[in-house]
Amino acid sequence: GGAGGGGALATPAASESDKAANTGATNSDEGQAKRSRRDEESPQTIADPDDSFIIRVSPATLPAIRAEHAVRRVSMPALDTFARLMHEGKPVIVTDAISHWPALHRWPDLRYLLRLAGPRTVPVEIGALYTDDAWGQRLMSLADFIRSHVLQSGETAGYLAQHPLFEQIPALAADLYTPDYCCLGNGNLLQTNAWLGPRGTVSPLHHDPNLNLLAQVVGAKYIRLYAPEHNDALYPHPDLLLANTSQVDLDKPDHTKFPLFAEAPFLECVLLPGEMLFIPPKWWHYVRSLSVSFSVSFWWE
Repeated sequence: GGAGGGGALATPAASESDKAANTGATNSDEGQAKRSRRDEESPQTIADPDDSFIIRVSPATLPAIRAEHAVRRVSMPALDTFARLMHEGKPVIVTDAISHWPALHRWPDLRYLLRLAGPRTVPVEIGALYTDDAWGQRLMSLADFIRSHVLQSGETAGYLAQHPLFEQIPALAADLYTPDYCCLGNGNLLQTNAWLGPRGTVSPLHHDPNLNLLAQVVGAKYIRLYAPEHNDALYPHPDLLLANTSQVDLDKPDHTKFPLFAEAPFLECVLLPGEMLFIPPKWWHYVRSLSVSFSVSFWWE
């Protein structure tokens, strides 16, 4: 684990740049052939002068992670190596293992999602935190969600969270592959969920009962983690429906009300596109989107 200190969270200095250059094709047969091949390889290339749909993240905008808190990083571990990491029971970032996913070059242009699934109805969480009294859910088209909540920062936050979008829209599922690591343990894949939202969306500090690989496809996320043995310092919610959720607001912790929290050791990371974070069962984790973000979680046992 990392050194102690449940202080204020690091935040980026600025939002990411959403600028990118469009390229056109000539009217010649050769130019049209090149364009056809490019579109097959990268279907997000759509004739549209508005580049605000393209999500980019500048490393300069991301918070620094201190070495004593940093989650271990491993490049494309073999199955037996990952099995040992699972047995150790600590979070680890897996790099270079999903670089073959078509999603990595298709989904950063939100027009691809609009074209593929814009009219489809999805459940959107409305409100900053699911622990808030004002939190609720609303059904809307994916297009309305992207245009009203992802591309625009309104007063009311919207988050497409923990939704089996790939069962609903198989064409999107074709853009990714279940990681081979999910065959370990009992090899029973329980859920594959989508997490799509604007900069600033938060999942409060909580824990889950299953093995979890969180794959980052678009944008960046800050994640802080606490080991299960520090439950008492994290003050689980007394409400049974929220028993897996901490009462501590990591963005503004009340150290008078929760005095043990400040000394709880933690790990933290910034998860970038093409990286996966392994979260062992019962490990507490807080997640904040540092940009427009699209993540995929694989829960298995």
